[in-house]
Amino acid sequence: MEESISIETEWAQYQAPVYNFMRRMGLDQPLAADLAQETFVRALRGTHRYRGDASVRAWVLGIARNVFREWLRSGRREIPVAEVAERPVREPAGAEPVDVERALARLDADHREVLVLRFVLDLPSREVAAALGITDDAARQRVSRAKAEFREVWGP
Repeated sequence: MEESISIETEWAQYQAPVYNFMRRMGLDQPLAADLAQETFVRALRGTHRYRGDASVRAWVLGIARNVFREWLRSGRREIPVAEVAERPVREPAGAEPVDVERALARLDADHREVLVLRFVLDLPSREVAAALGITDDAARQRVSRAKAEFREVWGP
């Protein structure tokens, strides 16, 4: 089953998930928007490489992951964990304090990205595996390890 790609449709459908991925990885709004745009520029240039063996969503998020990692390797700036830790926490009325963003910011980048893909963007395990370029079993194992690290960071 091969899907065709219309980048305009993909932009409209996946702009928010790609931007949210960048934000949850710890980037500020302008940089997340810039890297989301870069993701779609690369997707547009690479549509001929899409083989159809994964969903378009997983393919686009895989590109977003690569864009993010390249930005990290460029040495321009580290993920601003301290800045994330200082952001005000929005809590639902009458609820316990929720500080997931700060806990995510303290995780190893590999664990953060797998949790963001699986639980924030709600991708099924097979799409997480496709986005990360790993097997389904490896994705499930990485999710399990990431959840364990999250529990440690989150505390009692």
